[in-house]
Amino acid sequence: MTDTSNATVYDQGIYYNATNDSLSIREWQNGANSDIRLETGASGVNVMIMKASGNVGIGTTAPSTLLHLSSTGNTFGTFNSAAGSQSGLVLADGGTNKWQVIKNTDNAFVLYDYVANRNVIRSASNGDLTLMQTTGNVGIGTTAPTFSLDVAGNIRVRDQNSIQFGTADIGIASNASGDMLLETGNSTRLTILT
Repeated sequence: MTDTSNATVYDQGIYYNATNDSLSIREWQNGANSDIRLETGASGVNVMIMKASGNVGIGTTAPSTLLHLSSTGNTFGTFNSAAGSQSGLVLADGGTNKWQVIKNTDNAFVLYDYVANRNVIRSASNGDLTLMQTTGNVGIGTTAPTFSLDVAGNIRVRDQNSIQFGTADIGIASNASGDMLLETGNSTRLTILT
């Protein structure tokens, strides 16, 4: 079909006008290249475009990547799986899977490393966050950690919680008065008053 109602020619597509309240799927002639556009609304608002380069744009007529989403407000993509199923995004290199971001079957968030064949980060639906490194160090505020956990900055333990060492329930804690407690076997052995 061809629409000659204005200076622009649309070829090899479907163009329904009905007094400018139409849905169009059409090939848009753009010099030597042709784009396929899905438009809707009275003014022909571009909903999706497939460029001759292979890039697909949603909300933009100039996609700069294979899939380019754009909006004047918040922009989200949704991967919706059946209840109890996984959904995710795989990042590959040269056809080889490298990383996967997953919503697991138990609704946990998981960052999976295909090369090492293991989860790296797991955030469970109960709020637990686990770094599942079998080797290597974790750095907070540093890019060169030299210990299992290397923090460049202050550490705070709030609300009368404790820091535990080993498997013998040895720890440092605080009480409601702000006193420091040294504990072994889940019993306070020394109290340092504030």
